[in-house]
Amino acid sequence: METHSSAHVYLEWIKGRVDEIDTTLASLEGCAAKLYGDARAKTDRAVADMHQVRDTFGRLMEQQAKAGQETLAQSKEALNNQWALFERSFQTYLDAAGKQVDVHRAAFEARAAGQ
Repeated sequence: METHSSAHVYLEWIKGRVDEIDTTLASLEGCAAKLYGDARAKTDRAVADMHQVRDTFGRLMEQQAKAGQETLAQSKEALNNQWALFERSFQTYLDAAGKQVDVHRAAFEARAAGQ
């Protein structure tokens, strides 16, 4: 749970930075349009640089999200495999208990309580 929470906080931070970059760029582009000469040329270059940084930031964000999804998929598969092993062992336990209904009931009650 904590990892999920940390990932959520991190993704929110990234989204916040992208929003901040986009808002800043929109404002700066509007202001730069009012400038002339050397000042306009310098601000245009700075805005172009900021667009490059924003694009790189976005690509890195997408790469991290993709890597996270791949890791999540691998983790999910590994956990599903372990869960299947647990289920088989649980069934083996029930089979070993035979017709002892009280043992079966206690096992299912324990699982229900865990859920």
